[in-house]
Amino acid sequence: MKKIVPLLLSLFVLPCLLKAEQTIFLVGNMEATATLSDPSDDDDARFQRSGMYSVRKMADGDPATCWAVGKGGIGEKIYVLVKPGAKSIKIINGLAKNKNLHLANNRVRSFKVTAYAGFTSMKHITEIGEEYVVWPFAPTAKLVLKDTMNEQSLRFPFNWKELEKLGRKAADESESWARAEEPLEGLMESIRVAYILSLEISELYRGTKYNDTCISELSIK
Repeated sequence: MKKIVPLLLSLFVLPCLLKAEQTIFLVGNMEATATLSDPSDDDDARFQRSGMYSVRKMADGDPATCWAVGKGGIGEKIYVLVKPGAKSIKIINGLAKNKNLHLANNRVRSFKVTAYAGFTSMKHITEIGEEYVVWPFAPTAKLVLKDTMNEQSLRFPFNWKELEKLGRKAADESESWARAEEPLEGLMESIRVAYILSLEISELYRGTKYNDTCISELSIK
């Protein structure tokens, strides 16, 4: 199947300086850099929003559906909007519809995890989704998953006091940005500080039949 083109710890380490500005575009509160396509997808759509393997399937409460990515998916990322103070990452690994399908497809063995703090505003909203101007927190973390169809609850791998320091710096940057923009009523008031987690696939449990990697459910609470 064809692949959709990508979208554009030591707790004693302080958050990085605001030098590596990036942008992350989310449709809703979750997006992925790649997804398997299927006949139900709209070929003209920039992002897959409703296909059989859409990233949305990780938030539908049904372990018989999944997000999937082809060619193993090593290096592909899932971006998730995170509420401040989140304590755990809950995952149902692989395609949990039944044991045979679970084993036939790849499952994630580990993720490289990066946290970002940033902002968005009324000028960053489109009819499709929302863009976030973000800066990465240093260092990154590693999450190791079990090879099971059961839900796994993993501790949130970052210190919120440190993340919030970066969030305050992002808020300062957002105000400077707004003052430099052309005057627009309500722009400053529309700014929101946001936190995003990137989960990059780094290791796999290999499937017995397919080289597609699946995740049935994913939430951060």
